[in-house]
Amino acid sequence: MQLYKVSFHVHHADVIDIGEVVVCASNQDHAAEILSHHLMLPVSTTVFEVQRVKGNFYQLKRKEVA
Repeated sequence: MQLYKVSFHVHHADVIDIGEVVVCASNQDHAAEILSHHLMLPVSTTVFEVQRVKGNFYQLKRKEVA
């Protein structure tokens, strides 16, 4: 299993749905499939951009306060 960053956008009737998700999957196709299933996105009209995140560590946010 690898980490993938999946960006997506889909046009609904009057709304454009855009987002980014980090997914643990076996390959790029599986990452897009997991995302479409969990967010209930229509596969035929959703555009996915899938990028493998190298390594097994992905820092989302960090802050140091003195």
